Amino acid sequence: MHGLLQNSGRGQESRRGKMICAVVLAAGKSERFGSQKLEHPYHDKPLLQWTLDVLKKMNLDRVLISSKHLDISKFDLKGFKVLMNEEAQKGLSSSVKLAISECENSDAILFFLGDMPEIKKDLIERVLSFGISHITFPHFKGIKGFPVLLPSSYFEEAKKIEGDVGLRNVIKNHEKDCITFEDGWECVYDIDTFEDVKK
Repeated sequence: MHGLLQNSGRGQESRRGKMICAVVLAAGKSERFGSQKLEHPYHDKPLLQWTLDVLKKMNLDRVLISSKHLDISKFDLKGFKVLMNEEAQKGLSSSVKLAISECENSDAILFFLGDMPEIKKDLIERVLSFGISHITFPHFKGIKGFPVLLPSSYFEEAKKIEGDVGLRNVIKNHEKDCITFEDGWECVYDIDTFEDVKK
């Protein structure tokens, strides 16, 4: 797997004229949390709103993958196209497939999880700075983080994933071709339980 220093000149083609779709995956049931965590306050606004707001600062197409488990009326969704995942019970893979179907004409998809409120604009720009030829993502102390950039050349393979593992197997299959770099804890920080909100 390529690192930041080893690839400082790789994947640096201009993004000018390229279509990148930012997709927020938010169709889960939040079973471990006990209620719909994405609606729960995190500091001064609903948890999901933090991801939506940072993406509003980016010049990207924006899609939210939701489900019947989320009351979207509680969020400011200006600038987002909302898709309802009717097969959310099949796991994260169903949302990834829906995103690819919606963004099939894009040159790449930039995936986010709705329960990761600390991802900032600088991190997003850093992921995009490597271009769109390789799967690209940050990591923290060896743990894969978000966002994850998936070039269109991997769309067909990603359509075949199953279950609740997301893009994990696609990344594993192309580990040597990925671009990844060390970043801060924010790229791996997510909210799973009510106790996480109190930290």
